[in-house]
Amino acid sequence: MDEPDARRMTLAEFLAWTPPDGRRYELFEGKPEAMPTPGPAQRTIQSNLAVLVQTALASRPPCTARFGDGVHPTDPTTGWYYRPALAVTCQPRIAGQTVVPEPILIVEMIAAETGQRVWNTKLPDYRALPSVQEIMALDPECIHCELYRRIDATSTRWLSEIWQQADQVLELHSIGLVTSLAAIYEPIAVKPLSSRCLANAPARVTKGEP
Repeated sequence: MDEPDARRMTLAEFLAWTPPDGRRYELFEGKPEAMPTPGPAQRTIQSNLAVLVQTALASRPPCTARFGDGVHPTDPTTGWYYRPALAVTCQPRIAGQTVVPEPILIVEMIAAETGQRVWNTKLPDYRALPSVQEIMALDPECIHCELYRRIDATSTRWLSEIWQQADQVLELHSIGLVTSLAAIYEPIAVKPLSSRCLANAPARVTKGEP
């Protein structure tokens, strides 16, 4: 198959493709893009989240957290495939499966290298998945968390909340998790909220916006 920047790919072509450089890729509107390498802060946050989420799911079988597995729409003609930091599904795992079926929660990290451009593409695609109840975005450089929550199971309207203080408590209704931002970010010495954080943060969504 051609190099990723030589031509566009269908979803089927992307899933069958082996990157020659060994890096992990996502598919944006038919074009593969290499994922940024997670830094120490991002890896720490993902580790903290793994413990928190898996503890919350212990009483909710068969729901499980998937780390690094892909998410894509059920329509194979749609040209996107993303790899969130974490996704939760309540569907049984099938041997060899690398795609998260019917995710209910998706967690993304806001990488400085990609920032708002990528997030503005991903967020509408995630919200279009009918199974998704909540989407959370975290900035590994600063204490900044945004949560998008579907109003009800069949709604196309979403609520949004923003947290930027370590002692603030957030709740993920989809998995019954109540935690503080400190539990997610510790022991990282994150920077104070700055223009860089705000510049790379996801675009704001007004409460109740479709």
